[in-house]
Amino acid sequence: MIKPILQKSGNRLDTDGHSPEQWLVVVYPHPVMKNHYSYGISIAGKPVKNPVPLGDNPHLFGCYGTPQEALSAGIEEAQH
Repeated sequence: MIKPILQKSGNRLDTDGHSPEQWLVVVYPHPVMKNHYSYGISIAGKPVKNPVPLGDNPHLFGCYGTPQEALSAGIEEAQH
């Protein structure tokens, strides 16, 4: 199993805008592009599925040049 490179967690309000939900963003090496990075998101302990999977991993999103770029994009997505 591939080890995560970076990760960060936080909270956001649920879809009703009342209860806090915990999110987690984890950065991994991109499954296809060498020297690039992708992120995975979990909301309330459930992994978010990408409708257009990257490689053989349906839970990774994006292709970024640095781990920090991937983390920032994942955080932005998780907070919405």
